Parts: sequence; structure tokens; C-alpha cells
Amino acid sequence: MLVQLLGVFAEFERSTIIDRVVNGMERKAARGGWPGGRLPYGLRLDDDGRLATVPEEFSTVERVFTRYAEGVVGCTALATELNEAGLRTRTSKLSSRQVLLEMLRNRAYVGEVFFRGTWHRSAEHPFLDPAVFDRVQAKLATRGEHYDRRFRARDREYLLTGLVRCGRCAQRYVGVLARGRTERYRYYTCWSRHRSGRQACEADSVRADALERAVLDALVALYAEPTALLDAVSRQKRHTGMTTARHEAEAEPPRVW
Repeated sequence: MLVQLLGVFAEFERSTIIDRVVNGMERKAARGGWPGGRLPYGLRLDDDGRLATVPEEFSTVERVFTRYAEGVVGCTALATELNEAGLRTRTSKLSSRQVLLEMLRNRAYVGEVFFRGTWHRSAEHPFLDPAVFDRVQAKLATRGEHYDRRFRARDREYLLTGLVRCGRCAQRYVGVLARGRTERYRYYTCWSRHRSGRQACEADSVRADALERAVLDALVALYAEPTALLDAVSRQKRHTGMTTARHEAEAEPPRVW
């Protein structure tokens, strides 16, 4: 009974500490202070714990927002443009479409901090022009730049997504879509190249219809030849038997004479 009572008091104390910490973070965010976590690229904290810019990095942020607001390039082309210019993230990695999407949606670049579903004013003046930020948000909504939804819808259209591996970097191929004036063109491309451009991987894209037709033809030929499947099963059984025997021999305790 005593142990159970001590457990109840320990759980109550833990809940109280969590509530106090969360409430303290919420009050800090309401005053404009950074509540914690990784700072966005191009931003730092001043002596009062509020957001401030890093001039040598924020110029890249302004370039990204300006280029996207012009409506000429999308996130993938913009990531390739930054990589070819030699610009890297804080961890010295290549830029990618997902990294730029997170940047373009982040209201910290207009001087706000986020905590528990609410944005609070941190800087006295926005770092970016609010009109440019709003124009970017409108273009993101118009273009349907929703990473998860794009790929969930794409998986139904591309049968081989994730099943084909790149011969250069061993990453999986994903489906991509190119639009002409009157036609839609489906391709499979290496995930590394799709994410970070040609500098990450130089593997060429493959037309989706040609690759899918080749794979389906190979499957039809395989299933039309039952002996090939039987031979493959027999080889796998022999390999599994030899592996099991070797493991059992290694696991067998040594004999004592």
C-alpha cells in the first residue's frame, strides 16, 4: 500500500512539473521569446531571446522567397538552382524540395514564433515583406504544394514507385510528372536526384510507360515458364538449408573430452 501511495505522489509531481514547464514556455512565446527547438535557417536569437536575422544566411532566404513569388520556378527547380550556386544548409547538405517547402511556409521569417497552435509576434518589424510572404502562400495553395498528399496520390498512378533501385546511388526510384502544353508525361527518377538535383545523383530519368511495360513483359515471361520459378525456389531452399546448417553448427556447444 505504501509503495502504491508513493507511486501516486510521484505521478502527481511529474504531471505538475510538465504543466509548469509548458505554461512557462507558453508565457515565454506570448512575450515573443523563442520557446525552444531548432532555429530556422537565416535566423538567430538576440540577447533577449527574440528572433533576429543572420545576414550572411538571410540573403539566401530572401532569394528563395523572391524567386518563388515571381512564379517562374517551383521548389524542385529552385533547390537545383541553389545547389548549383554552391549554397548549402547549416549542416552542409544539399537543398531539397522539402527543405524549401518548410522554409516557405514558416512564419518565423515575418518575425513570429509558434507554440501550441498559436503564432506570437517576436520581432518589432517583419524580416520579410509581408506582401511577398502572402503571395508565396497563395502560390503554394494554388500549385498544391502538399508533400504528403502529392505522393499518396502519385503512388496510385506509378506502379513501380519504391520498387526500382538506382544503379548509381542505390536509392529508390519515384514517379514524377511533367506537363507540356497539351500532354502529361510520366517518368521515374532517382529519389536523390529528385530531392537535391543532378549534383546528388546523375542517373537519368526513365519514361514510366516504357519501364512499366518492360517489367510487366518480364513478369509475363517469367510466369509463362514454370520451371524457372521451380528452379528459383529450389535454389532458395538449398541456400536456406546450408545457412541453417551452418548456424546450427556454430551454435552447437563444443564437446568436452
